[in-house]
Amino acid sequence: MREVRKLPDDQLLALAAEVEKAAARAVDQRFADKVGGGVFAHLAADALREDKEGRTSPLHEVLDEHRIS
Repeated sequence: MREVRKLPDDQLLALAAEVEKAAARAVDQRFADKVGGGVFAHLAADALREDKEGRTSPLHEVLDEHRIS
């Protein structure tokens, strides 16, 4: 970090952009690994069951209700 603080602004911003891209790739990979490993399977099963039971709402109704655009 001491060396990073010495960088000129343009180089610091370029480094930050690269670090951000690498972090995003790492997050995406971690998420993909969890999905592939079935970590979220119970959530999907719950959602499908609730939909089949008629306990869901159309997305546009939820967005309208909460005034989200």
